[in-house]
Amino acid sequence: MQLFNKLASRSPNYKPGLVQFLLKQAGVEKRTGDLFGNRDLMNIARNMARGLKGVENVYTQHQPLLFQTMESITRGSLRDVD
Repeated sequence: MQLFNKLASRSPNYKPGLVQFLLKQAGVEKRTGDLFGNRDLMNIARNMARGLKGVENVYTQHQPLLFQTMESITRGSLRDVD
């Protein structure tokens, strides 16, 4: 009720029934939970897959030191290190 009283005191054109009408027509009870239609399991999985496109697997990027050493030996570019 305080909101309605504040609105009425601020504006001479305030119509008290208008806010209540809007709340009745478009209030919480009238809203649906899934506004954009993306809350089911298939859409969540599809969005996750889209988010992972272009992301490289960090485990396949890693090359162990032994692999690098063996490549250096085959190329003949292994350095002597103390």
